[in-house]
Amino acid sequence: MKEILIMVIPSLLSGVMLWWIKSYFDRRDRREDEREKTRENYTLFVLRGITASLSLGQATADIIERETTSMELSSARTYATEIKGEINNFIFRQGARNIK
Repeated sequence: MKEILIMVIPSLLSGVMLWWIKSYFDRRDRREDEREKTRENYTLFVLRGITASLSLGQATADIIERETTSMELSSARTYATEIKGEINNFIFRQGARNIK
């Protein structure tokens, strides 16, 4: 009986240690994947914000050039406002997540 225990215990301990190491790396990989997804979303929002700013600037320049107001400025301003709201929501969600 002792011989069996002497053979089983090291294998059991090794198995538990390997399981623990694997679960540690799995948790770390999941956290890293979540961070990467957050970085991608942040980059997307930055690019969309730049696009909204450029379209608003272009519409303003067109109006100044023509000296008349048009739907272009209104739609560009609406688009910029929507993107600003989305960016703020994203930042608030990330801040709330990091507070926990």
